[in-house]
Amino acid sequence: MKHIILSFTFLCAFFLTSYAQQESLKAGYYDMATDVSELYSWNKYPTYDTYLKFMDSCKNNFPSICRLDTIGYSTQNRLLLALRISSNLNENKKPKFFYSSTIHGNETTGIILLMRMADSVLNNYASCSVRDIDLYICPIANPDGLYRNNNNTINNATRYNANNVDLNRNFPDPVMGENNSYEVETQAFMNYALREKFDMGANLHTGEEVFNYPYDCWTSAEKTHADRNWFVSMAEDFMSELDNAPQNYFRTYSSSGYVDGGDWYKVYGGRQDWHTYFAHCREVTLEVSSQYAPPSSSLPTYWNYLHNSLFVMTDYCQKGFEGVVKDATTTEPLADVQIFIENHDRDNSEVYTNDEGYFFRPIQSGEYSVIISKQDYESQTMNVQCFNNMLSLGEIYLQRTQSLYTIYPLPASDVLNLDLKGKGEYLIADMMGRVLKRGIMDVGHSNIDLSDLRNGTYIFTIKINNRQYNKQLSVVK
Repeated sequence: MKHIILSFTFLCAFFLTSYAQQESLKAGYYDMATDVSELYSWNKYPTYDTYLKFMDSCKNNFPSICRLDTIGYSTQNRLLLALRISSNLNENKKPKFFYSSTIHGNETTGIILLMRMADSVLNNYASCSVRDIDLYICPIANPDGLYRNNNNTINNATRYNANNVDLNRNFPDPVMGENNSYEVETQAFMNYALREKFDMGANLHTGEEVFNYPYDCWTSAEKTHADRNWFVSMAEDFMSELDNAPQNYFRTYSSSGYVDGGDWYKVYGGRQDWHTYFAHCREVTLEVSSQYAPPSSSLPTYWNYLHNSLFVMTDYCQKGFEGVVKDATTTEPLADVQIFIENHDRDNSEVYTNDEGYFFRPIQSGEYSVIISKQDYESQTMNVQCFNNMLSLGEIYLQRTQSLYTIYPLPASDVLNLDLKGKGEYLIADMMGRVLKRGIMDVGHSNIDLSDLRNGTYIFTIKINNRQYNKQLSVVK
């Protein structure tokens, strides 16, 4: 019995010693910058406090071209931050590109890549190619998962947020529809994207090395994006600019280095598809290292490999056409004007003007027939010839038509009121196109009961005198 006790004691001591040694090695594996000055060798991960100070320093050192946005707060009340870098922080008349990383807290390579990109852009802005766009950078999208142990280490970082939810499976999905509930991080990023109206984006992940483009929820045999060839062209340019990288870098999964998302494996509730399908942005997923969380000493190597390719991505915000749409009578800018490419756009690939009437449509070189339309205005069709650069269409004026109906209040709650100048029929569909309500209305006043609809955004369609009108309908109770 004594021998058994001694053996058990020895084994316990052995495992405790081994565990302590492993933890010691692990702690050295991830060197942490405890002050902003320690960051600039770019071979340490930031503590949470250092990260906040770095983001603050970008705003404070370059106030004329850099704004620090609070996207929201995490479950554990950590800040979700993004830098906006622009030559005009008070205007929204440039294409917008949104870079983010580490929505999975244990996928860490992109943190330093994006912090270093922000630092490089700010310190070299006068000669930087991003001067003609608005660049947004969010290095840490899941701080609770990253700093799971405490704010001073990324040891034991986890994929999930504090509620053990995978944030990259928590967004509304083109196939699965809406979730019953969204994490506070998910809701914050959706609100931010809908407010800022990004044109393009890239989300940095790790665990593989591949350029992944929409859709994740469909295989290419089931459905492809209308701009699939444009995505492939961007992926090829990205691959061509990898600098000083090993021959097999970004080619371990696919010999080309890129893949249709669903052909790799299907993802439902991912941010890439939500941004692309619902927010009319074009977002890709960049898997930038096969190691989920590489040692901090290797981080400068990834910048050497990828920095040119990261800027190639933003260059695609200068390939397409842009314009500003205004009311022909008042000359006021018109928001939510649809820019639709005939015989090309499908599945929500059209774009819309922002609150300043501005739009940017990324597209490959070619000749296109573009329909510019808004409810209660006469549509315009323009023939557009794009080459491998930005084409400006200037100011476009739409003439208001005589309205055949009035709809109120907006947003609606339990009842929607309509005043009609002709007999009509209506339908209300969700954002997936599923019809939830329909009916017939006479001339004069009518109302529609919305009490059974949840809070959210719907498509309201009304047909009057053989004319059809579509409008986004928000229900808030």
